[in-house]
Amino acid sequence: MTSTFKKIFLSVTMLCVLLNAQNGNSLSSLNDIEILYNNGQYLSAELEARRMFEQTELNDSTKVQLEKWIAFALIAQGKSSLAKERFVALLNIDGTFELDPILTSPKILSVFNDARVKYISQKKTKIVDSTQQSVQYSVSYRTIVFPGWEQFYQGRTTSGYLYGAAGIISLSSGIVFDILRSDARKEYLSA
Repeated sequence: MTSTFKKIFLSVTMLCVLLNAQNGNSLSSLNDIEILYNNGQYLSAELEARRMFEQTELNDSTKVQLEKWIAFALIAQGKSSLAKERFVALLNIDGTFELDPILTSPKILSVFNDARVKYISQKKTKIVDSTQQSVQYSVSYRTIVFPGWEQFYQGRTTSGYLYGAAGIISLSSGIVFDILRSDARKEYLSA
């Protein structure tokens, strides 16, 4: 019993050490990227951040920091439009992210604010699109009541005529066959 407990304890301890080492490695790499950026080595900082970003086991806070440093480096290289896209990606990870207006360059703040506007407009567009889709699906009762009605309602007259004609043919043939069945049954019972 104690041997099993020792194995579990040892396994958990090793796992914690490995996770801590990985976090420490991420933090030291982020610090290295910051040092490269602060020393004016913007391309190296960007490349190091992109290289680190390719790692699969990154938590969201690390991804946010990497996106931030990539965007900062791109702005320093004069690639503001690319930096704006990186800031939008950052906001997709953490929509509440803010830059310190005192410690951050006005040029960077300007690009970040443009990215925030784009992020918010994309978010509103997604909400409007999902609302429109739910409205479209909520009126589908017309299709259930009679084929073609929904198509006419949406202005698709050609398909409305086709489905309407198919509905009329189906309904009328159903009525005709029911009458024929009823007559055949009466004939059978009277014989």
